[in-house]
Amino acid sequence: MDRAVGCFDISRTDIRLSKDGIPYVLEINPLPGLNPNESNFPLMAYAAGMKYEELIEAILMSASERNRLN
Repeated sequence: MDRAVGCFDISRTDIRLSKDGIPYVLEINPLPGLNPNESNFPLMAYAAGMKYEELIEAILMSASERNRLN
């Protein structure tokens, strides 16, 4: 999906399922908030067991690796 919409390294995609189980993409946010106390993206990372510092490092490493390969 990154090539189709130009989102690399970080984005937040909002998806809803219809009553019959069909997923619909509502929005792709290429710059989700990163406020460690309020923004959805860090809160989702926390829920997955990731610390804020690890999240930021993962974003930076992803961008660094992608740029190294290009």
